[in-house]
Amino acid sequence: MMSLRNLICLIVVLAITGVSTAADIANFDDLSIEPESYWNGSDGLGGFASGGAFFHNNYNFDWYSWDGFAYSNITDTTSSGWTAQYNAITGSGQSGSANYAIGYVGWAEPPTVTFNAAEINGLYVTNNNYAYYSMLNGDEFAKKFGGDDGNDPDWFLLTIAGKDVNGDVIGTIEFYLADFRSENNSQDYIVDSWEYVDTSSLGVVNRLEFSLSSSDVGEWGMNTPAYFVIDTIVLVGYAPAVGEAGSAAVHMDDPNCITWASGWENYEVGSNCWKIWQTPEKALGKAAGTPYDIVCLGRGGEITLTFDCGIGDGAGYDFAVFENSFSDTFLELAYVEVSSDGVNFFCFANDSLTDSPVGGFGVVDPTDIGGFGGKYRQGYGTPFDLALLTDTSPLLDTNNIKWVRIVDIVGDGSYFDTSGDVIYDPYPTTGSAGFDLDAIAVLNMRTADFNQSGNVDYLDLLILGQSWLSQPGDENWNYRYDISDPVDGIINLVDFAVFARQWLEGGES
Repeated sequence: MMSLRNLICLIVVLAITGVSTAADIANFDDLSIEPESYWNGSDGLGGFASGGAFFHNNYNFDWYSWDGFAYSNITDTTSSGWTAQYNAITGSGQSGSANYAIGYVGWAEPPTVTFNAAEINGLYVTNNNYAYYSMLNGDEFAKKFGGDDGNDPDWFLLTIAGKDVNGDVIGTIEFYLADFRSENNSQDYIVDSWEYVDTSSLGVVNRLEFSLSSSDVGEWGMNTPAYFVIDTIVLVGYAPAVGEAGSAAVHMDDPNCITWASGWENYEVGSNCWKIWQTPEKALGKAAGTPYDIVCLGRGGEITLTFDCGIGDGAGYDFAVFENSFSDTFLELAYVEVSSDGVNFFCFANDSLTDSPVGGFGVVDPTDIGGFGGKYRQGYGTPFDLALLTDTSPLLDTNNIKWVRIVDIVGDGSYFDTSGDVIYDPYPTTGSAGFDLDAIAVLNMRTADFNQSGNVDYLDLLILGQSWLSQPGDENWNYRYDISDPVDGIINLVDFAVFARQWLEGGES
């Protein structure tokens, strides 16, 4: 039976993220808003989650403006102009669903979606009312596409960049939301339906970044309203096994493993775990990469490891969880939760595509699982990016994680992923049932690399100076710059001392 604790966690997760179909990494049906309304980030959350993805948003409270992603269910397809920026020209989501996401390319950062490393098959796109009618008829800022005689070779292009966890571009996909370049005017079009864009050629990526360009450009840049609409991001699968192209596995000897867990607490062993496997200290320090130097959680058990250094949200992955699987497909899974205060824990979004029970020594395809501990065989860790939890809650400081909790998932179908789908992994097992924790490696410490360039340098010093002597509530306060140990709620000489030490120790975060 599922424990009361995990039942409560599931209810909370479903209340936040709703239910998404297993083949979709996100489809926005899990977002709750009033009919004929929208969300644009005015609550200051910095984005929203749908399924296993996070959609970034930047809201400017001085100008009451936003960029990045918003979401909407407005059905009006006839309104035009700026007030129709939240309207999809289709009047509904893809396949007639209610919700869809609006992308706006503004000034803060491009519309970006982040998720566990995965191969995305594609997504559906269309225009919003504002851009559609501006191109169709022209307005006070932008021209009518085709011009008065219909012969101008105008175009409106959506570019989708697939990026890895370090933010490096893996590849790009282009899709024309309007195209008047044909010599045959009857072939000119402005998209007014949901169109599928195939992104599978990108391979395994960690984020999608969107940009727009247009033939209609003026002194201040693009004249065409910089909006687009998306729905139903379709998943091929998550990152594959060790040694395969696109694998995210971290070897225990990887030089990026800066340090390891230094302590443990709250070890609650589950059932079917022999006493010889109940030594929590074996999860401390460097991973051993053997079947024996582990602590077993047992069915439904859990343990919290602690980190004196603190884990920070830096460039790329931030920590890695090591299990002791003997193969690439005997994968015992666990929820991974983090905390910056030791009280409030937040779980990484996760997804299981395994659609039937797995026997005691059955097979779990690693491309069918994302966001769980235990994805890789012994000696290789499953990495996690704290950026996926950015803006989750004011109770979580993703630049000062000192507790990581590992919770075993009983693989009999009584536990559920973020989307509410059943999770299967090898079951039943005995003697050392459940997750066998080898170690947790720190890949990014609480760092003075504020701009995530990969180095602590004078640019980071300038950033620190802009928040000098600030405290929570001040306009120039940013919790990421409070790098003193312990965090003390003010940017001062204690933080500068940490900054100086990291710079003098080599400048690498």
